[in-house]
This record gives sequence, structure tokens and C-alpha cells, in this order.
Amino acid sequence: MPKPGGLIAVILPSSHQVLNGHLVEVASGGKEIVVLAPKQFGEAVEADPGDGLLVAWNSALGLHRVATELTTIGTDHKGDRIWRLTVEGPVALRNRRQSVRVPTAGKVLIEAGGKKLPAYLVDVSEGGFQCVLAPGGSLEKKAGHFVAPMVLAHKAVGVKLKLRVNGEVAWNSFGGSGSHIGVSFDDMSRRDVEKIRNYVKLVVSRHPATVKTSTGGAVTGVRRQRATSAIL
Repeated sequence: MPKPGGLIAVILPSSHQVLNGHLVEVASGGKEIVVLAPKQFGEAVEADPGDGLLVAWNSALGLHRVATELTTIGTDHKGDRIWRLTVEGPVALRNRRQSVRVPTAGKVLIEAGGKKLPAYLVDVSEGGFQCVLAPGGSLEKKAGHFVAPMVLAHKAVGVKLKLRVNGEVAWNSFGGSGSHIGVSFDDMSRRDVEKIRNYVKLVVSRHPATVKTSTGGAVTGVRRQRATSAIL
């Protein structure tokens, strides 16, 4: 597990959402995991005791994930909401012999079906990206092909990259605002592929702990999912 304060992913199997959280502690001899409740659009994500959650994190060995159950919800000394999770099975490990994805704080404007839909990027690889639709947006689950002006940004690395890409929706959690969408790049120019490749290499070289795997259904089991794990 990461050290306290380290970044982990909390996956909600019911909606296939992948959310970033922070580890508070591992308790009861590894049988309990306490995390700061993930936030989306600045607000703590709602969950109920008894909900099943997947927790995932990266190490030098690869991507780790474990099934848990949310047992209690409380607050810490700062008033932030915390979740106490009970571990319900063994930790699964997937090695890094796949393409890698890295976090990005950029934006993408999806142009599809006569609509222009702003979305916030979560991560990117040479093969595609994951994003979250901005409030008020909606996209058909089978949206097909689209073009999108995209800005990749990583504050810690100090890189900002602008490009225009063609893509296809590979998976879509539910279609409305806040929906997580996985996109596969299509008909990318060599120049743009090289730009993204260099961006990924730069982030990995400076922040290796942020590396993610991209293997199709590795964490959530959603069909065609190319961006199933988010470890920031």
C-alpha cells in the first residue's frame, strides 16, 4: 500500500466510476483501509455503508487492486469525510507489461453529433484517454467517432500540450454529466502520436508513481474498457 497521504483509486463497480482518493491508514493488521472520501467537482462522493468498492494503487511491481466493503463513514480532525473499508479478499497484482497511462489535468472539447461537450481529462496514453463530462453535458453511449481539441497539462512537470485528435468512445459509464468516458484514438497523425508519447514519457520519468496500466477490463470488467484503472 502507499504511505499515509499517498494517492489511490477508489472504483465504484455500480457506476464504473474511477475516483482519486488519499490513504489515511491501514489498520487491523491490513484488514481495514481508511481513506479520505474521494471528491468530484469539489464535493465528496456519496456512498453508503455496505457498498462494495475496489481500491487500487501502483507500486514498482505493477497495479494492485483489492475488493472492500464500506463499513463506516466519519470525519477527521479537519472535518474532511473519511471512509473505513473492510478488505474482503486477496490483493490482486497485474504487472506493467502493458501500455502506460499518466494523469493529466487538461481539458477536452468533444465535438460529436452537432454538440460541443466540455470534459475534464483524467489520464492519457498513446492509445486514448479517460475524461469526465462537465455538468450539463450528455453523450450517447454509442457516440461513435468524433473530433476533439484537447489540452494536456501536468502542473508538477510543467508541461502544457495542445492538439486536435480523432477518437471513438470505447466505453461510457452512464452518459450524463459526471459520466466517465473512455476514448480510443483513431487516425492520429504521426506528429500527434509522437507528442503524446513524449508527454507520457516525461511524466513517467519525473513521477513514476503515477503510472497506470491499460489492458482492457483489468479493474472494473467493463467491456472494451481500455482505461479501467486510475491511479493518480
